[in-house]
Amino acid sequence: MSPKPPPNLSDNLKGAWRSLRSGTGGDMFATGRQIRAARDQRVAAERDIQFGSGEAYGDKSWSEPLHATTKDGRAITVSFGRGGREGHTLICDGHVSSASFYDNHSDGKKGHDHYFVDGRPAADRARYSN
Repeated sequence: MSPKPPPNLSDNLKGAWRSLRSGTGGDMFATGRQIRAARDQRVAAERDIQFGSGEAYGDKSWSEPLHATTKDGRAITVSFGRGGREGHTLICDGHVSSASFYDNHSDGKKGHDHYFVDGRPAADRARYSN
């Protein structure tokens, strides 16, 4: 009976563990790819946990999204423009996940509205009810 891999390993790491543990060594390149894929999965999961804290998913054009509330207490998720997008805003109703905020929904539209500096909608996708 072969030993079981330690608990809480991703499928990629379990495969790498089995290859190394079996003594066959297997394809070391494949094992390396499995380990890198598992690391990438862990990093993505950690970033998703941090989404909305203002510490993940920002870039040179947009601030890290924040879970916030409006003056009247409605939950929102918001990101502010940087550099050439200074003054622009991405916003949606609710405290949403990164996938819900950035990805296209079933209607083919992104999960946030985009407003220009002067408050005019650049992309009104009906994601924010102001």
